[in-house]
Amino acid sequence: QRVGGGDGREAFGALGKLWHVGCFKCAGCERAISADSFIPHEGKAYHPQCHLEAFGTRCAGCQRPIDGPCLVVEGKKYHAACFTCAECGCSLKGGYAIAPISGKPFCAAHIKEAKKRE
Repeated sequence: QRVGGGDGREAFGALGKLWHVGCFKCAGCERAISADSFIPHEGKAYHPQCHLEAFGTRCAGCQRPIDGPCLVVEGKKYHAACFTCAECGCSLKGGYAIAPISGKPFCAAHIKEAKKRE
């Protein structure tokens, strides 16, 4: 809901306070954010992408935030494209094995060598 500020500048209410347009900023990137496109988190406002970057679930393969569907393998989450052999990078859609110490996934061709190294 937009209201007029006492100084004649346009203002709006968000997070229980009154803000001038342009003064309401993302806690992640510190750029201005609109009242209708923020995510509140612990009393602060974030752009959706900044919130995802700061608080989102991270892929066990690439460490980037996961936004959308993912694979869950042995309790770890992966982007579908990131669930690959830790040795050769091939897709593990056809099967995999997890190294006992590192917990990394390997294809059948590389799991024996990975277990020897651990």
